[in-house]
Amino acid sequence: FFENHLELYPNPSSGKIFINTPFSDVNYSIYSIDGRMVIDTRKLTSSNPLNLNLNKGTYLIKFTHENSSFFKQIIIH
Repeated sequence: FFENHLELYPNPSSGKIFINTPFSDVNYSIYSIDGRMVIDTRKLTSSNPLNLNLNKGTYLIKFTHENSSFFKQIIIH
């Protein structure tokens, strides 16, 4: 349910992404495609965009809200 109410764009991105969700208290962390955490858990705030200072590649963003979590893939070019 929670994952159907979160929008992440643009994807692929140059490192600047926008995340829209009606939920508050959402945390996120970012992992390399091989599962290594590259950005530790942070609280998602309404101040968009997120400026990700990451190398080019494919990453997984883990979103957590209350007792549910899911991953979205993002490509940085």
